[in-house]
Order: sequence, then C-alpha cells, then structure tokens
Amino acid sequence: MITSKFIVVADPLLNEYGSCRPPLLLSREFAIKGYQVEIVSLNMNPLIQKRLEKYGITTQTLQNKISSAPYSMVWFKLWLIESLFSQNSKKIQNNEGILINFSNIVDISSDFWYAQGPPSVTLENIKSNLPWYYKIAYYLGSPLFRFIDMMNLRRFSRTSRKVVSNSKYLRRIYAQFGVKIDRIIYPPLDCNLFKPQTRKPSADYVVTYCGKETNVFMLKKLADAGIKIKVFGSKMKPSGILKKHPNIEFLGMIEDQELVELYSNALLTIYPFLDEPFGYVPVESMACGTPVLAFNRHGPSETILHGVTGWLTNQEEDFIKIAIKVWRNGYPQHMRLECRKRALLFDKRKIAKEWIELIDNTQNNLCNDL
Repeated sequence: MITSKFIVVADPLLNEYGSCRPPLLLSREFAIKGYQVEIVSLNMNPLIQKRLEKYGITTQTLQNKISSAPYSMVWFKLWLIESLFSQNSKKIQNNEGILINFSNIVDISSDFWYAQGPPSVTLENIKSNLPWYYKIAYYLGSPLFRFIDMMNLRRFSRTSRKVVSNSKYLRRIYAQFGVKIDRIIYPPLDCNLFKPQTRKPSADYVVTYCGKETNVFMLKKLADAGIKIKVFGSKMKPSGILKKHPNIEFLGMIEDQELVELYSNALLTIYPFLDEPFGYVPVESMACGTPVLAFNRHGPSETILHGVTGWLTNQEEDFIKIAIKVWRNGYPQHMRLECRKRALLFDKRKIAKEWIELIDNTQNNLCNDL
C-alpha cells in the first residue's frame, strides 16, 4: 500500500442503517487492518462519533446542529443545497490520503465515488406511496428534478477517478444518466452480528420491513390470506388498511439484536419492494438463516438465489401464491444453511478486502503510468 490513510466522506451519519452503513463498517475494518482513517460528514450522531473514535478513527463534522426533521427530509435539503449552490463541498478541507466519497450530497474531488442510487429514480419508483401533497409536487417538478439529478451525477463522476456502484442494477441505471461504473462492490454486512440465534425457530410468523419503498397493499393481501406478519421499521407510519389488521403486528424501529432474533425465528422474510438498489433486508435475513421472498428485479435479484436461499418472482399474483404455499407447507431445512452461506459473501471483512485490492491496484497502475 503506497498511501496508508483513507479519508471517507459520508452522508449525515445520524444512524447506522441504509446508505450510512457502508462507510461506517468499512471505516472500522480499514482501521482494524491498521490503516489511518478519517471519516467526514456534515452531521454526526455523538454516539456514532464515540464508537468510531474507539477504533482510532478521526472524525470531522462540518455542522454542529442536528436537525430533528426526518432523515429523508434532512438529506433532500442538503442534496438541493449541494446541487444548486455547492455549499456542502466547500466546507471540506481536502487532506492528503485516499479519498472515498460515499455521499450524494458532497461533491468533492475523490479517488473513488461510491454511487448508491440516483434520488430521482427512487422517487419515480415509490411515487405511489407518497402522500397526496408530495405527489402533486413530484408530478409538477419531476422533469426539473431529473435534470438536476442527471447534471449532479455527471459532475460527481467527473470529479472522481473511479466510480464504484453497489449493484449491477445500478450500473444499468447510471448508464442511462451517462455515468460509467468502473466496478461493482456490494455493501458490507456484519455477519458476526447478523447470524442465526436458534436451531429451532418458532417459524409461526413471517417478517417484513415497512418503509417508503414497501408495497403496503401486498402486505394487506398476504395478511387477508391468513399469514401472520411482524413488521419493523419507522420510516413510514402504518396506514389505516394495516394498523388494525389482526394478522399484522407493527414493531416500529427495533435494535439490531432484537432484529436478529426476529429474523432468526421467522419462517420467512417477505420483501414486496417498489425500489431497492441493493437491499439490506434480504441479506440480513439470509445471514440469520431465513429465506427471502422478493421480486426478481433490482438489487434483491442479485443477492437471493431462487429456490436455494428464497424465491424470486416477477408478478404480484405469483408473489402471493408462493407466500401462501410456504406459509402452509414450509420448505426444506437445508435452505437455512444455504442462506447463511450466501450471506457470508457480503461479510464486511470480505467487502473491505475487495476495496483494499481495488485501491492497491489503482495506485499501482497510477505509479506505472508516471
């Protein structure tokens, strides 16, 4: 390794989920391997900051005030500020080291930009789930929003030596915006945390995540068919058609250890998503030994092995039929072992190794060209 310092730029680190997870897990793995690591973010939860510092990671927070607004609203506001005025990136001091940009809201000259999904595509895919007032705003402003997004993505790619994406699906999406993806590296998962907790699961319920990308109408159809569903997640309030259903139990936001127990004892994880560039839920579930039923598109089509670690389907009708069949008849127990084996391909240590190999090869090639 020619340069032993990594500078990791991240979206606001107010939690450890979704797009925040890759920079946090990888920074810790880089530090464990002996590299000097600095992580930079506009906002950072003090508890997260303390955990990072325990690993010897230097932290740089660009704004001290943390908004009480929902994370998606905070993110969107910062995205607009950067897209229109480049205000976020002006706050960062460009120190020497390998700079890996995991953010869509800080455009800074970097060695690698980790592209985790265009926001305009996500909004287009989940528009049916938006409240009516957001739908009106979206329909009126979507052409301009998509144009700003396209210009933003192209600018990010120009200021980065290499662009890395988190799925093959996103590589195709970015190509539509004129952005070339140089490498696919999947997001990391802590498989020491997410692992089976029992050899005899209760298997008397299925589990799902409910968020802005969830097809809630399908959850009702499944519950109407007699399937007992436990739902976690706090990004979306339970709708009237679901919250009083006798076969649906809403758990809200739960801690990781409780989530591991929830996955481990479930018969099945169902994931009727509208948009999912990668999808942590299927990989978390498989790491805990529980098969997953999802649509055969986007990120989950790359992580779930049909008939081996779960089931992939193209139609809503087939999704419901498979869920009912598995609920009534179960599945071979060896699928749980296959799930765990599959999930280990996304373990944080393996993914960190892929990053280090990419960084080494890129640096060596640059030296050879000099």
